[in-house]
Amino acid sequence: SSILGFAELLQNELPKLSQDEIKEISINIGSSASSVYELVKDLLEWSNGQEKEILPEKTVIDLEDLFNKIISVLAGLIVKKKLKVSISLESNSIIYADRNMIFSVFQNIITNAIKFTPEKGTISIISRVHLNFVKIIVEDSGIGMNKETINNLMDNGMIRSRNGTNGEIGAGIGFITIKDFIQKNNGTLSIISKVDRGCLIKVEFPRT
Repeated sequence: SSILGFAELLQNELPKLSQDEIKEISINIGSSASSVYELVKDLLEWSNGQEKEILPEKTVIDLEDLFNKIISVLAGLIVKKKLKVSISLESNSIIYADRNMIFSVFQNIITNAIKFTPEKGTISIISRVHLNFVKIIVEDSGIGMNKETINNLMDNGMIRSRNGTNGEIGAGIGFITIKDFIQKNNGTLSIISKVDRGCLIKVEFPRT
């Protein structure tokens, strides 16, 4: 998790860090812990309500604000792997969806991009605004997937667990839940990837 990333940074680099850097890392640990708590609470509520089929509580979501918060939560993992993350969003990148679900979707997509991208790799987050929908692309320079893996993910959301490029183990809520959250918000999902050629995940959501 991001909290572990910051903790390991403190443990390994403490003698080299200034007081201001230590303070900033401590603040980030606190922020990440709060975000993780909120995510777990939301997921428990979602899980407990599955039998009742909880409907999304849709609202207007500013994607710039959403992605800035997600990157803040994941900053420890990004710093640990020395990744370059770029965010390029068109103006008026606003969608109409359930904020908690969408936060969970992209936090997990980006977490997996971090997990499967080698040190000093790149992750790009891009939006394109169309008349009735917004297209969001998360692209990484990671180890990629073969066609069989992509088909398994798209068909049933399940694949054999894989460790990340630094030995990271399972992360996030799982692809089944990601697909469910996207569908509940009238979104679409597609994946383009080749082994050792990175991965591109495209998600589209309505603007209204």
